[in-house]
Amino acid sequence: MINYIVVISVISILLLYWVYCLKKEVNLRKTIEKKLVNKEIELYNIQKYALIGHWEVVTNGKMFLSDNIYNICGLSPKLKAELALFSPLITPADFLKLKTSIENSFITGEEHYLQCKIVRANDKQECWIDCRGKVTQDEQGKPFKISGFIQDITARR
Repeated sequence: MINYIVVISVISILLLYWVYCLKKEVNLRKTIEKKLVNKEIELYNIQKYALIGHWEVVTNGKMFLSDNIYNICGLSPKLKAELALFSPLITPADFLKLKTSIENSFITGEEHYLQCKIVRANDKQECWIDCRGKVTQDEQGKPFKISGFIQDITARR
């Protein structure tokens, strides 16, 4: 009978300790998540101030655009991120340069770079942008994505 009481007591203590550790882990994760959210807000505000947005293109054609890119280009963030979004904003010749530069970056692994004039979609204001991207390679050394930024450089021109 006493052995059962000892066993039940030990199990109860272990369960209480497990609950304590679990609660501690949850609190730690909440703290880390809050810090991450704050860093994301800070990054957004810094990029907005510097007129910079970040983007990513994967070899399968999928694209990600930050909210600031939509802002710089005068586009609705509800629009699907794809290269074709930029076609009406820039001249056909510059769009061809943009497309070719990204394709060449995937082939050669070299940095993507284009500077061109855009006409913002929402207010038709002319702006100059600097668009750059670096290639990331997979384990076999093949390019699989390009990550970069667009910056509104109108004030410098």
